[in-house]
Amino acid sequence: MQHAVDSAWQEIDGPVPDSHQACTACCMTPENDSRFFRVPRRTMPVTMLDDWFHAAFGGPASPDLRRYLLPRVFELLAQGTELGLSVELTLERFETGRADLWTDRENAVIAAFEAALIDAQTGVPSPWGCLDDIFCMFARAGHDMTRILDRVWGWPDGALVTRLHADWCHRGGGIWLWHTAFWDSDRPGLAKASAQVTDWYRGPLLQERCFDICLDETQSEAIQAMAGQLYDGLLHV
Repeated sequence: MQHAVDSAWQEIDGPVPDSHQACTACCMTPENDSRFFRVPRRTMPVTMLDDWFHAAFGGPASPDLRRYLLPRVFELLAQGTELGLSVELTLERFETGRADLWTDRENAVIAAFEAALIDAQTGVPSPWGCLDDIFCMFARAGHDMTRILDRVWGWPDGALVTRLHADWCHRGGGIWLWHTAFWDSDRPGLAKASAQVTDWYRGPLLQERCFDICLDETQSEAIQAMAGQLYDGLLHV
């Protein structure tokens, strides 16, 4: 993850923007407005960025603004810092999934960060919330959900079961498939991504994999038990 962040600082750069494009009439504080581009971007305070994320935004973001802020946002996101209303909205203003907005080198850096952050979700407990929240964050920024789901599918069996069990199986012993409200949108692309993710959750491939893991005696008893609970729950959601 740190390598991906370091690469962002190295490759994504540009001049100081003319505007931060956030509302200053009633949203951003006058202090943060006046200091926004006067503090070094590498040490931009979390409180200042949080104020920017909470403010109404006159988008789309300018190319200079995207490049100026994204490395710092990547850095804080990698640390598990929540900015603005929710992690699901963190990358939306930057449209990091829009390849046409970035150079080839920048797209490679963004792809490396996506992969690193997805793989970091194997950790339990997670500072980023549920895996679905991270899916939604990338989807709202225009990322390819097929690529992201394929990466998660490539996790080791134990990592996949542990992550999904932590997200879904903590409500009185049953199963509850968390799907964040931030998926709700009239944007066709986001609605399609939302349906793709829910189909993956409920689809036969995940059920079959959980069943196989449950019966796999090379797994620990704890992993087998979690896989069994996931399998039984997925049959009835």
